[in-house]
Amino acid sequence: MHLLLVLRRDFNHNPGGDVVQLRNTEAALQSLGVKVQTVHDISEADLSDVDVIQVFNLGRPQEIMPWLRTGLPVFVFTIWVDFHEMECMASGAIRRILAKVFGRFGLEYVKVWARWVKGQTGFPGWHYARLGHRRSMQYVIDAATGLMASTHSEVKRLGGHFNLNKAIHVNPLGVSELFFNQCSQPGKGIVFGGYLEPRKNVLSLIRVCNRKQWTLHIFGKASAQNTTYEHQCRKEAGNTVHFHGHVSQEQYAAALSSCRVVALPSWFETTGLAALEGAVMGKGVVIGNKGDTKDVFGPYACYVDPLNEMELEMCLEAQLSQEANEQQLAFFSRYNYRNHCEKLLKAYEQKI
Repeated sequence: MHLLLVLRRDFNHNPGGDVVQLRNTEAALQSLGVKVQTVHDISEADLSDVDVIQVFNLGRPQEIMPWLRTGLPVFVFTIWVDFHEMECMASGAIRRILAKVFGRFGLEYVKVWARWVKGQTGFPGWHYARLGHRRSMQYVIDAATGLMASTHSEVKRLGGHFNLNKAIHVNPLGVSELFFNQCSQPGKGIVFGGYLEPRKNVLSLIRVCNRKQWTLHIFGKASAQNTTYEHQCRKEAGNTVHFHGHVSQEQYAAALSSCRVVALPSWFETTGLAALEGAVMGKGVVIGNKGDTKDVFGPYACYVDPLNEMELEMCLEAQLSQEANEQQLAFFSRYNYRNHCEKLLKAYEQKI
């Protein structure tokens, strides 16, 4: 089988968990004997002997739509992040007003065009322009050969906003063997990994750690649209908060191995890969109660309301005092790339 994996167009200046997931999927599939080509734009793709195209991020339909016109089987891994609640409650005043005026899909449409105007992404296309954001997402759902989601919770969310005219394969995301094989220590302190942006609720985490004088290591940087937020995070950080910027997976795994808790008190996560990587190592997990996190972490996480700093403090304190247990390690052992990739290949084979 020859598989084409498609990166989102702005992966260079906005590297995130979805990019890590794609790169690790590429490596795992190659180890299973699959020929894999990775591209980010249709103009650079050699489609001559491609059997399947795998795209990601249903929330970026304008980037998926050109691939649906190739005549090849196209599978969509949805990974749909719904920003609406965060935009209405945790953004700046102007953004909150825009979110309430334009609605869940209208503001996303505005953001797509704004990124194009700023030169951050390519032209969204006239088809997208005519349909708008929500109808473009529905077009992708209708036209795709197959749909995949990482949790049953995500399938339920999608069903609340779209007509799901085909079955969706549920395939939990994978965690690199690097994290499973890392020698984990009892550790101390807290680690955060991800974008420095309002959705990740980093400021609340910093403020709690400032008050309690807990050591916090922050890995990641602002996305292109959130440099002001990163500046605010650095400005408010006390002397127990340490910023490390964007690091390799090896460096992040080493940091997790020596911490006690991984914290991701986000407004929304589909999986929360940065926290899942700590969970497979037996670390305590504190994560936001929005999105699909309860389907991923089950009873092995403390879930927090992103608006409630006191709840965040209590969860962190509880997790800092707990030790890893064999039940947790067994629960998260299923999140390995072999399982993930075998399910991908099975889905392809059922449709082509």
